Amino acid sequence: MRINYSSCEKIDLGCGKNKREGFTGIDILDQGQEILCDVRNGIPLPDNSVSELYSSHFVEHLIPSELPAVFLEILRVCKDNSTVTIHCPEASTDEAYFNCHFSLWNEKKINGMCMGINGNTEIKATVTIEKFEVVGIEMRCILRIKK
Repeated sequence: MRINYSSCEKIDLGCGKNKREGFTGIDILDQGQEILCDVRNGIPLPDNSVSELYSSHFVEHLIPSELPAVFLEILRVCKDNSTVTIHCPEASTDEAYFNCHFSLWNEKKINGMCMGINGNTEIKATVTIEKFEVVGIEMRCILRIKK
C-alpha cells in the first residue's frame, strides 16, 4: 500500500493509467498514482473527506459479492452532498461481457443499488440518481450522496 496525497477532496477510484486531472488517484496496480491499494479491503481515507468521486471502467471488474462492501466504503468517505460519477460498459453491449468484466451495469442495477442503500436503516446516507445516460457502449451516471 502507498498513500501519498495532500488532499483527498476529489478521488478517481480505479484510475489506472488515465487518472483524471485534479483528482487523487487510487488503484490496485502501480501506475504512479497517489494511492496504491486494493479498495476491496477498504479505502484508506478518513470518513466524510471526499466531495467528488469519479470512477471510469472500474466497477465492472468487481465480482457481485464485492460490490456492497466497496459501495459502503464509498459512502463512508463521501461528504454530505457529494457526487459519485460512474462510467462503465452498459449491460446490453458486447463490451460488458469481456472476460475481465464480472458485474453487469444498467439503469436497473443503479436503481436497485440506490433502493437497497436507501431502504437500509443502518446506512446513514441516501443516494439519488442525478443523471443517467448511455453514450455509445458506456453507461454514465451521477449519484448524489446525502447524509
